[in-house]
Amino acid sequence: MREQKGSTIMHIGGFADGRLAFPYYSVDAASRAGLFTFIEAVNRELELEGSQARVAFFSPSPADTEAERPFHPLWRKMGVSIMPVEKVAEDLLKTIEKKKTVRIMGGMSTILFAKVNSISPKLADAIMMRKYGKMLQQFFYRTEDGGQQKPSRHKRGYLRKIAVILIIASFILYGLAAVVPLLPLTLTQKAAAVPALIAIGEIVWWAGLAIAGREVAAKYKKYLNPCTWFSCKRKTI
Repeated sequence: MREQKGSTIMHIGGFADGRLAFPYYSVDAASRAGLFTFIEAVNRELELEGSQARVAFFSPSPADTEAERPFHPLWRKMGVSIMPVEKVAEDLLKTIEKKKTVRIMGGMSTILFAKVNSISPKLADAIMMRKYGKMLQQFFYRTEDGGQQKPSRHKRGYLRKIAVILIIASFILYGLAAVVPLLPLTLTQKAAAVPALIAIGEIVWWAGLAIAGREVAAKYKKYLNPCTWFSCKRKTI
């Protein structure tokens, strides 16, 4: 193919130019981005060698296929159009005919967003990616009955550790306030340090207690509900 004029090897990518790093698609996004940069490098090699052959990257819109249908509700919620298979195939053939090395379906908005993301990922986050991320989180962490999965044990354990650290820190601050009068400081310094340590200790104490209380409430919510004590049942008509 290297010797033939106009030879094209087409790679099917996705996520615009392949470098849109959608959350919860980390490995997928990395492989697509790797494919895109691989194609860029190979085309530069072919051009330097004087070959007319090219390697192309084609990013189709989500298609109406059996494999893609489970994701259709997500794409529609994100405002992405679902294309008939015939339309995708037609666009692919036109891309080969026009000898394009990159073709992104989805319209000008998708192309512009890909450009913004490549220039400034933080700007892409502010424009749309955080919103997309929340949609993806809701989609992938839903339960079989359509609800949301509970936060992971890792996250709950992390909050619990913070609460314990804050409560311990408050006792240390109270202890320091008790020790300050024994230190070789001026009366003015002692008068300023003791109230400050007590005030900070109070803030830290109540912050830790608030986090701990939230954790306890979340863990024992079922038992803290008075309706559970008396076996309340909803009346149905």
